[in-house]
Amino acid sequence: MIAVPPAPPSPRTPPSSPRTRGPRPLLLTLCLLAACTPRVPTPPSGLHTGHQPSILPDPPPAAIVEWVPARPARDALWLDGHWEWTGTGYAWQGGRWEPPPAPGAYYAPATTVRRPNGQLFYFTGRWHLADGTPVAPKEGT
Repeated sequence: MIAVPPAPPSPRTPPSSPRTRGPRPLLLTLCLLAACTPRVPTPPSGLHTGHQPSILPDPPPAAIVEWVPARPARDALWLDGHWEWTGTGYAWQGGRWEPPPAPGAYYAPATTVRRPNGQLFYFTGRWHLADGTPVAPKEGT
């Protein structure tokens, strides 16, 4: 085996450049990856079944940006905030942490659908059991 001496530094990259300072590029890469990784656990989502939508006169306003508070329990999942149709207008329903009602349950988020004829329908956000059966909403949600 023949020993090959290390190549001299490139004239364009001085020895004091960040590229030659050890683990900094790796640390920067890991920090960027961590910043791009979702860390808020959300429930699986699925279709709305078993309840009738509301007919809307107008679409909801744009969503409100919210800060997600600390997770209160290990089984809690984050449900995004949304505009709730009240029958006469919209009210903001803030995002919240909530445990699933049963193993295998999924959440069908609040959804507004526009039909080809222009009519708007609104489905309330609701938990469903694994078989699609809607779960009755809790008091105050």
